Amino acid sequence: MKRWIIAAAVAVAAVLVASIAIPGAWGTTYAAWNGAASVAATVSAGSWAPAAPDPAPSSGGISSGTPQTGLTTVDFYEQTPTSFCVNSTVTTTSTSPIEWRLRVDTKAIPFNGAEPSQVTNAVKISGPDANGILYYGGVQQSWAGPAYDAVNHNTPIVAGQSTTIKFCRWSGNASSVVAAGPTTYSTQSVLASGATQYNACVQTTVTGYSTFYVGFEIAYDWQQILNSATGLDPAVKAALLDKKVSNWSWQGSWSVENTGYLYKGHGTNANSNATVKAGQTLVVSSCV
Repeated sequence: MKRWIIAAAVAVAAVLVASIAIPGAWGTTYAAWNGAASVAATVSAGSWAPAAPDPAPSSGGISSGTPQTGLTTVDFYEQTPTSFCVNSTVTTTSTSPIEWRLRVDTKAIPFNGAEPSQVTNAVKISGPDANGILYYGGVQQSWAGPAYDAVNHNTPIVAGQSTTIKFCRWSGNASSVVAAGPTTYSTQSVLASGATQYNACVQTTVTGYSTFYVGFEIAYDWQQILNSATGLDPAVKAALLDKKVSNWSWQGSWSVENTGYLYKGHGTNANSNATVKAGQTLVVSSCV
């Protein structure tokens, strides 16, 4: 299983610009349901796609809880949109024994507001507070004796000693929608070939770049999509412009906002169609 080994000292990368700029306010919201997928797209309008960056390094909400506590690795694995496990290796450079602490931000992705379901080699010291912050410390089994043991007696520690803490979350919330950008995802919306005055589809390719699953959103200007279709008969464009793009398909249901020719939609089923991560490419069709 592919794992991402990431330095815990690196902060979560900032989410950058959205892939399609949509001016104006958004209005009516409606639920759109599955439809047939369209064929390959040929005309692009309002897309943004960086050159295949590596997944952004991120602590995933895990950091040192004290200045003396060090983290050598934070290793996330077994990820789904709503679950994961992570191994965090704790160490120190202190030559005097210290009680180590791990800080967990449950509001960060991929915790998404939920505490770990399983904790191995650590105990909760405090939290969560109003900001969703938890602190964990080491275990001291009375029967283990005074000698340091990475599992049964893993605090205090001194330089040269380390212990690995495992957090798992078996179920919880998926990520909320985040802005598109080089560390999250990109979208490219195009008019599918074969459009007629009665039927047409916009095909949007969503490419993931994030280490973790993030909520994605598709936004485009229907008029701009049609105007960019240089090979489409003007009479067909005019007929299609008066139609609503109301049939969105990937998996599950979609929440779509529409004001004039502007459309913005995201999936509502966390386990199938609302999130994307690095290495994934999804294709979403929206049709009149």
